[in-house]
Amino acid sequence: MRHSVANKSYAVLLKEEKMKNRVLLIFLVLAILGISACGSKPAEEDEEIISLPPVDSSAVDLPSVNVASFLIIDLESGESLLSLRENMQIQPASLTKLMTTYILLERVVSGEIYLDETVIISANAASSVGSSAGIRAGAEMSIDSLIYCMLLPSGCDAAVAVAEFLFGSEEAMVEQMNKTAAALGMENTFFADSTGILFEQLITARDISLLVMRMLEIYPALLDYTSEAEKTVYYDFHGREQELLMSNTNLLLTDFDDVRGLKTGTIGEIRNIIIITENDTKQRMIVILGAPDPASLWQSAHLLMEYEFEQ
Repeated sequence: MRHSVANKSYAVLLKEEKMKNRVLLIFLVLAILGISACGSKPAEEDEEIISLPPVDSSAVDLPSVNVASFLIIDLESGESLLSLRENMQIQPASLTKLMTTYILLERVVSGEIYLDETVIISANAASSVGSSAGIRAGAEMSIDSLIYCMLLPSGCDAAVAVAEFLFGSEEAMVEQMNKTAAALGMENTFFADSTGILFEQLITARDISLLVMRMLEIYPALLDYTSEAEKTVYYDFHGREQELLMSNTNLLLTDFDDVRGLKTGTIGEIRNIIIITENDTKQRMIVILGAPDPASLWQSAHLLMEYEFEQ
């Protein structure tokens, strides 16, 4: 059975919550000063995002989570089990790399490219802004290793290297990403780079779930990558073998035996995660978007996983 709380614009919710806080503050100050608020004009709203709206749990018995949006899906049936504002547009951050990875895996599955194929890392890729796997310019790294570099430490250097390898430039890659999103029915999604570093990109919990389900359909071995808490990859640098030890940004891997992935993403004050749980009887996906800080992200993830385990 599916439960859903009505969607509302993320920006509108933020403004409403902030306005309430500001009005309460104004009345408090006026009360202290002994000044009547009648006829006073409230201050104009600031566009800066300072807090996320609380979860309205009046419609259903929702876990008490501090996030903007979430969605729980049974991956075997495709049924949505529970959701909150699943169509709210939010910045994906490094969840963008899932689309980059999907486009790469499509070509691996078709036989167009091979996992042991070597990519020479450009200076442009190595100097990418954002989180880095630490790949140096001139390094020769396999496609297989680049997938680990994108998904575990969320390497922007690896994502740009893949974009350049597949399409010659990141701009051409972005064009393909948006075409692919449209083909998958991701109606409220927009990509502007291959890494997630640009703030104008948008996804929804519903849209990103469509991408993940398709990724698992064509390449179930994806979870063999994302279930690794740590991984050492090797590459050639001017004729010498080098190694990179990477840690997964998904801290839940060490907290729950059933967690098999999948990806985290952070930009500004927005923190996202996609969790895949798997055991002998079920496989589930939990999409969490818009947690305001790390504590809220991990606490909300724990609460939603506890809810999911009980279903």
